[in-house]
Amino acid sequence: MSLSLLLFPIIIILQSMIPTASVSDDCQISTGTILSPSSSSWFSPSGRFAFGFHPEGDGFTVGILFNIMAPNNTMLIWNHNRDYAPVSNSATIKLTKDGLMLLLAPEGAQHDLFSDSSSSTHCASMLDSGNFVIFNSNNNVLWQTFDLPTDTIMGGQTLKNDKKLVSSVSDTNHSSGKFHLRMQASDNNLVMYLRGDVDRAEYNYWYVLSHTAQVTAMMFDRNGTLYLSSISQSITIFNVPENNTNNTAVIIYSVRIEPHGQLQVYSHDLLANTSKVLQRFPEDHCMVKGVCGHNSYCILSEDQTTPQCLCLPGFEYNNPNSHYDGCKTSFIPSYCPGNEPAE
Repeated sequence: MSLSLLLFPIIIILQSMIPTASVSDDCQISTGTILSPSSSSWFSPSGRFAFGFHPEGDGFTVGILFNIMAPNNTMLIWNHNRDYAPVSNSATIKLTKDGLMLLLAPEGAQHDLFSDSSSSTHCASMLDSGNFVIFNSNNNVLWQTFDLPTDTIMGGQTLKNDKKLVSSVSDTNHSSGKFHLRMQASDNNLVMYLRGDVDRAEYNYWYVLSHTAQVTAMMFDRNGTLYLSSISQSITIFNVPENNTNNTAVIIYSVRIEPHGQLQVYSHDLLANTSKVLQRFPEDHCMVKGVCGHNSYCILSEDQTTPQCLCLPGFEYNNPNSHYDGCKTSFIPSYCPGNEPAE
């Protein structure tokens, strides 16, 4: 996709369903409120977003769930300490004047999601933008999940310089996966890498060149425009096509680095309860470095969007239930006479 100066499309969105983080009326959760896995989550006004304990592995993760399509199609858009073990059903979250605390019982350990004794916490809110925010008594934002993205950003969210999105292992395992997208402070380029590689240009599998030293962030606005923001200009990565706009729709957009390495732009129609992929980067999924694992290779399915990982001759899948995990030998090595291995 060619890069151009930013041209914002006009898309009518019901603004009351996507509030900003500084409105005092949004204070929903008062200090002293406690959550547990057995209690209800903290919901946004529309009920579309839920902050709380969500099932993960043999326990729970603390995160934000986006209810895309009623009743059971959901997306975890953020979670806390994603590489820690899931917590038990005896854990609790408490909002106090000193911050937001995760208490692990019966161990008695405490983890601070947010702590700042110098700025007294007044209240918190789960907003319909997908942002969970903690306010002080002056309605100033003390802490918000939009500043700490995991694998997803929502419309209105920013990926700041030297920050990154890291893929999940799978759609059900939200610990850190194989791929990441970095907004590089060193050269102001937006680049995707296989994790474990050095973050240098020659190791990337997709990038956007900024051609400027003044880029401050990757921006994703509420109209679905994805761009690099600088002091002098903006570099468009993606605009919502005109044939995908609907003046009667209420649409939220999201961008996610998928478990198998593609960056995908989604639109979510809140009235029709539908979601669709608008764009994939890179468009050819087989261009994602390492998507198929060792001893295997990638071909695209008939729809040209889904990668198929095939083992090399003489190899079989490490995990028959996940063809992305590479392959192992399926034969017993033989040796020529006189070349037997030493005893």
